[in-house]
Amino acid sequence: TNSYNNSGTGGDGIKTKSTDDDEGYVTINGGTVTINAGSSGAGDGIQAKQNFYMNGGTVDIYTYAGYTYTGSGSTSSSGNQGGMGNQGGMNDSGNTNSTENSCKGIKAVGRYVDEDADDPTYSDQGNTWIYAGDITINSSDDCIHTGGNVYLYGGTYDLCSADDAIHSDNDLYIGQTAANTYSDPYIEIGYSYEGIEGFDIIVNCGSVLVYATDDGFNAAGGSDSTGISGGGGFDQGNMGSGGSDGSQCLTINGGYTYVDASDDGLDSNGDMYLNGGYVCVVQNGSGNEPLDYGDSNACYYNGGTVIAVGNGESMGEMPSNALFDASSGLSITAGSTITFTDSSGNVLATLNTPYNVTMMTFCCDSVSSATCYTGATLSGVTYFAGLTNCTYNSGYRFGYGGTASGGTTIESQGNVDGGTSGDQGPNGGGDSSSGPGGNSGNQGGGF
Repeated sequence: TNSYNNSGTGGDGIKTKSTDDDEGYVTINGGTVTINAGSSGAGDGIQAKQNFYMNGGTVDIYTYAGYTYTGSGSTSSSGNQGGMGNQGGMNDSGNTNSTENSCKGIKAVGRYVDEDADDPTYSDQGNTWIYAGDITINSSDDCIHTGGNVYLYGGTYDLCSADDAIHSDNDLYIGQTAANTYSDPYIEIGYSYEGIEGFDIIVNCGSVLVYATDDGFNAAGGSDSTGISGGGGFDQGNMGSGGSDGSQCLTINGGYTYVDASDDGLDSNGDMYLNGGYVCVVQNGSGNEPLDYGDSNACYYNGGTVIAVGNGESMGEMPSNALFDASSGLSITAGSTITFTDSSGNVLATLNTPYNVTMMTFCCDSVSSATCYTGATLSGVTYFAGLTNCTYNSGYRFGYGGTASGGTTIESQGNVDGGTSGDQGPNGGGDSSSGPGGNSGNQGGGF
C-alpha cells in the first residue's frame, strides 16, 4: 500500500520526467496506490512523461476540489509546479469549470519536438495502457489524459471529473477485441463535462456508462488546453493530431454503451459506425441531438441494437436504415418506459427514460421490423447495470429479452435526412488487437 498526500502543498503524487529511451514510464502491477494531489494548489495524481501502464492493483486518486469544482476557485497558487506542461484540458471547449493548472488524475505527456516552444509538435510516447485493476478517480481536471493514445483493454473504472473523464489527443480504444461481452473493461463515468474524447474512438467490448453535461462521446481531434499554464508550468498549446476536419471517427463494434448527455450523446466530427453491441443514448438539451456527425459525413449502421432518444427541436441525423425513426413531435414524459418488440412481443430493447422524449431512432439487426410501446408490462427482461456513482440520474436502466404486453403504440414517422448511411458503408474501425501495446507486464517495470 502506497499513499501520497499533497493536499496541503500541491504538486504531483507520482511523476517521471525523463525523455530518454526506456525511462520516463510509470508502471503499476499490483498493490494499492492512494493519492490526494492537492486541495490548496495544483497537481496531477500520476504524471508519466512517457507512458503509463497498469496490469493490476488498485488506484484511488483525488485532485484539487474533485468533480464538484465550479471554476470559482483558483489553482494558480502552486508556483513551483513547473515542467511537464503541454498537456491539458480542452482548447476553447466551452467548459467554464476548467482548471487554470493541471489537476489530472492519470496523465501521460509524451515527447514533443522543441518542447520549450509555445506550440510544440507531438513526436511519440504519451500512451496509456491499462489491462487490469480497479481505478477510482475524483478529479477537477481530466481523470485520464494522454498526449498519445489510450488503450483501456481491461479493468474497472469509477470516474468523476469537472472536465473530461477520458481524453486522448490521438486515438482511444476501449476493449481489445470486438465482442458482445460486457464485464471487462467496465467503465462508469458518474459525472463529466465531456465523457470520452479523442481523435478516433473505438469501442470493442465491455461496458461504458457516461453522464456528461456536454457531449457523451466526442471524436473531435486535437488537444486540450486547460490546466497547466499557471503555477510555473508550460503553457498548453495544441499538441494533438489535427483539428476537426471530418477525418475523425467514432466506431462501436460491441459491448454495452450507455450515454446520458446534455449536449450531443454520440458526437463524431467525421463518420460514425455502429457495428455491434448494445447502444443506448438519452440526450437532454435544446439544439442538440442524440447522434451527431460531420456535415459531410454519415452514420453507418451495420449491426447491434441501438436506441437513441432526445428532446431537442428535431433529429436530422440518424442511420437511414433504422427500423424506427421520429425526428420530432413525440410526447413521451420523463420516467416512461419505452420498449421495442418483434412481431411476437419479444423485447428487443427497453429503456426507462430520465427525460422527456420528442425524438427517437431505433436499429436492430435481428429483425426486419419492430413496434414501439410506452407503458408496456414487461416480464423476464435482462437489464444492464445503470449509473450508480455521483447520484446523477442513477436508477435509470436499459434492458433486452423477455416479453411485453399491453402499452401504447408509438408510430414511426419514417426516415428524415438520413444522409448516405443507407449503404451501410465500410465496417469502420475494427478491433485494436493488432495495434500497439501487447502485454505490458514487462514494459516500464521499475520506473
